Amino acid sequence: MRVKQPFFEVDPIFLDASYKKRYEILCRRLILERLYDAACFVTAAADPASSINEPAPDLSFMAFANAIRARATGLLSAE
Repeated sequence: MRVKQPFFEVDPIFLDASYKKRYEILCRRLILERLYDAACFVTAAADPASSINEPAPDLSFMAFANAIRARATGLLSAE
């Protein structure tokens, strides 16, 4: 996949990555840089009969829900 770099250099990790991989990296970075408490990354095909795919176990819906639950519990106990 070709990446245009008209104004800024693109992070090398994105240069040969698919759109799917780029979003996975973005979600992980948002969490690692503590910009988000959690993120969920799922993909699906255009066919409504196809199932939803969770390509990264650490970004699954269950991991997301557990992280949100833990954060809410922590906030409630701090009151």
